[in-house]
Amino acid sequence: MVTHLGRDDIGVGEVSESDGRVRLTLTRGDHALQADMPLDVLADHERALAAMLAIVPALSKVIEPEHLEAARP
Repeated sequence: MVTHLGRDDIGVGEVSESDGRVRLTLTRGDHALQADMPLDVLADHERALAAMLAIVPALSKVIEPEHLEAARP
């Protein structure tokens, strides 16, 4: 699903299901983010992509300070 977003730099770690929700761990480099979404979203490809698009920026926000620090002279 993440590669369908054009984000082959993000990996998917542990995935579990409980109480009608899917919990997954997204990774990029040394960073990880746990996110969850309703299980029924995965039944529709477009809804699943939209749900992932909503999650991915949260991982980028975790990584952004590190990139800014590395860019400083």
